[in-house]
Amino acid sequence: MAHRIDNTLARTGRIIPIANVKRVGSIPNKEKGSFIKTRKNLREKKIRKGKRIKTPLQFIEKRGKPVINTKGEKRELKAFNQQRLRNLAKARKVRMKNLKKRK
Repeated sequence: MAHRIDNTLARTGRIIPIANVKRVGSIPNKEKGSFIKTRKNLREKKIRKGKRIKTPLQFIEKRGKPVINTKGEKRELKAFNQQRLRNLAKARKVRMKNLKKRK
């Protein structure tokens, strides 16, 4: 869970107990120990109207420097920006087509 929060643009993650590890499977090597490494970047409280509300089993990535610090986050941002630019280009084509029809 901590690995996914730290390597994607998602800021929140929740631990959902499923079953014994034997039945579900093992934790991948790249995810083992990732919570210990990223614990200082996560908080276990929501902040609503300036007050902290404890949220058990839910972790939120802190604001500031640790937000975009991994390859996965940078890759997702780049993909979103490229998609946004493609959508803008499509919209521009449609607008230009409509303008030509009016003339």
